Amino acid sequence: MKTILLPALATDDLLWQGALALAEKEGALFWKIDLGLEHGALHLKDDALFASCALALEQFVKEIWPRFKEKTHGLLLYDGVYDISERLVWNATMEEHFSEFLEKCSSDTETRTIKRELFSADLFAQFLHRLLSILPEELEVKCQFDVTAFNNSALLTALFSRTRFEYLKFLLKGTTLPFEARDARVGLLIPTDQVLTPELLNRLEAELLRLQAEGPIFRFIPELLLAEEWDGLEELVVIPESLSVPGKRLLHGFTLAGGTTIER
Repeated sequence: MKTILLPALATDDLLWQGALALAEKEGALFWKIDLGLEHGALHLKDDALFASCALALEQFVKEIWPRFKEKTHGLLLYDGVYDISERLVWNATMEEHFSEFLEKCSSDTETRTIKRELFSADLFAQFLHRLLSILPEELEVKCQFDVTAFNNSALLTALFSRTRFEYLKFLLKGTTLPFEARDARVGLLIPTDQVLTPELLNRLEAELLRLQAEGPIFRFIPELLLAEEWDGLEELVVIPESLSVPGKRLLHGFTLAGGTTIER
């Protein structure tokens, strides 16, 4: 399969003549569009940034998709280091929303840092999903994130929860965590963002290390998706203090359905 790069910065003409000529000569195709999201400051609330990205994707849909649909096997929307919270440019409205997000959380610095990371991930995922809505539903769209620099595996499981990236497929470079596991009979319940604290992340990290060391294939089960994903699940590892009230009800349903809960 041939990967073809489509330059799509605000300064590019979006004609892609060389890419189109190359695509004509190749068989199976995979497209990689460079929207410029991987480097530099991220102004996610800037209408101009979204308009620039949207224009490039609309051009893809107009010029490339009809012509190469039959031999196109996907599109890569982002390919780079995941460092969103470090590059995100905040405005007054974002700070206000973040303060509201923090109202029910501890105000200590470490917890605030974790929440800011999760809040940034929310904003970025929302931005990507807005772009995704421009593309044809039958086109498989992916993002590839390099998380090699992350030293907190537990935080990764929260950042890349399927509750956040609901419709967007992603690949992670630099981690051995089983994000792709879907059929494992053992699961680890991932708490909601609202309850995550440094202490809870440390306990979640310990469970990740234990499960990886013991060897059974396991999968991540976001608390909010438990009812949707417990088919085929026999055992579920849970940190009781992390459960929300709805989560406790969902867990009760899982046990009634024949599942076994392992509390840690």
